Amino acid sequence: MIAHFSIFSLLMLGLAMPGRAQSPADLGNNAALQYLSAFLQLEDANLQDADVKELSGIIAGTAPYDEGKFGQLVEKNTLAIETMIVGTRYESCDWGLAQRGLGPETPVTYFWRSRALGRLDLLYVLRALSKGEQDQAVRALAAGMRFARHVPSGGPLVPALIAKSLLQQQLSIANRLLDSGKLTASQKDTLKSAVAMLGNEGVDWGAAVHIEMRGLKVGLDEVRAARDQRQYVKEMTGEEAPTNFHGVSPEDYSSLERIAAAYAGALKDGNAVPVHHAIENATALVRIEIPNVDRVLAARQDLRQALEEMRKRLER
Repeated sequence: MIAHFSIFSLLMLGLAMPGRAQSPADLGNNAALQYLSAFLQLEDANLQDADVKELSGIIAGTAPYDEGKFGQLVEKNTLAIETMIVGTRYESCDWGLAQRGLGPETPVTYFWRSRALGRLDLLYVLRALSKGEQDQAVRALAAGMRFARHVPSGGPLVPALIAKSLLQQQLSIANRLLDSGKLTASQKDTLKSAVAMLGNEGVDWGAAVHIEMRGLKVGLDEVRAARDQRQYVKEMTGEEAPTNFHGVSPEDYSSLERIAAAYAGALKDGNAVPVHHAIENATALVRIEIPNVDRVLAARQDLRQALEEMRKRLER
C-alpha cells in the first residue's frame, strides 16, 4: 500500500530496535544514521529514465562513461557518497521501520533515496575508472555492495528488489574489472571480502516476504478501523475497492494467511504454483496488493547465480 516519508521523522524515532531502548553506543554503531545523513547531502540525485538507461549501458560496457554529462553530478554528491561509505563500516543497520507498525502510513521514501544514492555510487565508480583511479573505484564498489546489503534491512520487498538491482549492477562492474586483468591482489581481496559478506543470497528474501505480509495484515486492520472503508482502500491502493466489497471480513485475513504460508514455501522449494493457487482463491480485496511471486523468485535466482559466478571468479 502507498505510504509516506520524512527523514526527520525517522531520526526522531531514534531508529530503535523494537522492544528495547538503544544506548548511545548502539545508535553510534547504526549504519542507517550515516545513510540518513548522506540522503540529506544529496543534490539533484534522481536520475531521469534516459540517464538510468545510459547508466545501464555504461555498466554493461556498451556505452562509454560521459564525464561531460555525469561529472558535475558526481562532484556535487561526493560528500554524500563518502558519508555512505562510512556507514558501510558498521555491521548493524536499523532503519526504524518496526517502530511505525509497517502499515500504509509507514515512511518508505528512504527506499528511493537508497536507490538514488546507490546509483550515484555506481557513477562514482565508473568515473574513477575512467580517470584511471582504480583503487578509488574498487573502494567505492565494495562499499556499494555493503550498502546494498543494508538497504532491505527490516523492510518489505521493495527495498529487497532495489538491493538486488544495485548488487547485480555492482557485480557487472566487478566482472568487467576481472575481465581487464588489471586488478591488483589487494583490490581483488577487497572485492572478495565484500562479496563474501553477501552470502549465497545477497538479500534475505524470507525476511522481506514476512515483513511484506505482516504489513498487508496491518493494512487490513487499518481498513477495518476506517470510518469509510471503501474510500480508505482507494486512498491507500490507488484503486477502487472491489464491487462486492462490504468491509474487511475474517476471510480476508484467512486468505492472506494462506498466501503468506504459500509464499514462504515457494522461497524454500522454488515452486510458485501454491502461491498462484492461494491468490486465485483469495478475496478480491487481498488480491489487490499481493506482490508478484514469479518476479520475486526470478530476482532471487538471478542474484544467487550472479553471486555464485562472482565467487568462483574471485577464487581463480
